[in-house]
Amino acid sequence: MMGILEQVRLMIFDLLMGILLWGARRNNRFERQLFLQSEALLREAHEVGEVIEGKHTQLLALFSNPSVGSKLAAQLQLQPLKFGQEMKYLLRSIPKLYLTVLPAATLRDAGRELNTHKPRIVMFSGHTFMGALAFEDDKGRLDATGAADFAASRTTEFVKMMREVATHDAPPPELDKGGGSDGRRSASGVSSAMECVFLNACQSQRLGHAIASALASEFDAERPLHIICWKTVAEDAAAREFAQGFYDELGASLQGNRGAVPRRLPIAQAFKAACDRFKRAGFCFGDPSKYLHKGNHPHILRPDLENCPGCSPPVHGEVLLIIARPDGRGGCIEYDGDHADTACLNANYGHGHAAAAISSLLVGGGGAWRPRESSLVRGKHGWFVQMGLACASVALISGFIFLLAVLFISRFEEDGEGI
Repeated sequence: MMGILEQVRLMIFDLLMGILLWGARRNNRFERQLFLQSEALLREAHEVGEVIEGKHTQLLALFSNPSVGSKLAAQLQLQPLKFGQEMKYLLRSIPKLYLTVLPAATLRDAGRELNTHKPRIVMFSGHTFMGALAFEDDKGRLDATGAADFAASRTTEFVKMMREVATHDAPPPELDKGGGSDGRRSASGVSSAMECVFLNACQSQRLGHAIASALASEFDAERPLHIICWKTVAEDAAAREFAQGFYDELGASLQGNRGAVPRRLPIAQAFKAACDRFKRAGFCFGDPSKYLHKGNHPHILRPDLENCPGCSPPVHGEVLLIIARPDGRGGCIEYDGDHADTACLNANYGHGHAAAAISSLLVGGGGAWRPRESSLVRGKHGWFVQMGLACASVALISGFIFLLAVLFISRFEEDGEGI
């Protein structure tokens, strides 16, 4: 009889030791969770600190409105741009921590700011001249240095600036607390932080294609380079409305991450939002040059804006979203303003890549997937609550087993006395 009781006691002792070891293992897991949460908070605080220091500029806005002679302005039909309203929209929509604005931009200033900030979005707002972006000189006039081959030399120089940003070897900030890198790697192993070039200037399609062809090999299929440009001339007010829609969507994305930088900016969604705002404001996509007067038409001096389609065209510009293919052959995918929905859908589902589609569904908008936690164990004292629950669970289970053991032993003692 005593041998049986001894075996029962040993079984109970082993069971209790197993429960204690299980509890210790759970405590170790909670400590690991606490360490990972602390590391994630430190990383997020470091990111926010760098954002405050201006190290994570998301959008570099270049504004240029050079003055030209009256004769040249009449010949090219150039009018002063109303940058005040656009800058107001920009500063109101994009958090200032993520934004760098360069008014009266010269080409030299643009190169310096690009090299300093390495932005993810480069935006130019202004005119084009002979197919190239019209920057100012130090006196605010049109910088037409090297007029003999102006368009080719300026295009080459600007594309070179974009390449230097795209091939910058520092990956962009991370939002994934699991430690995954957000940097894009090209076939040559180069990581790029740049995601978009927004050319808010008339007839900038040729420059957009030049940028796409030159930089396509620096990006991959999952994170391509986006170029937004105007295929035709565009009305100033229409271009401002389009830009405002783009700024609003981008600003909402940046403001919705509690100070952390999104892993991927919603460029296609911002393009769609810009097109939607453009249409809601009463503007229509199309080529206004088909309606504009030519030569010495009398309405050029005295326009009839109410009745003449040549003075006030029914369409206001054609915009394009160019997505650079990562095949190194200079190919690209184009979407105009009337197909912004398709561009947005393809951006969300990876142009037919099933893996990208599944990833998008699991991630739920670009953030890293995290297991859900009960509201009881979150917050400042979550770890202590977890520890208390674990200890209480071990105590309850141990007490229950001890009670069963006492009853079992008592039953055996009563049976032994009866014998």
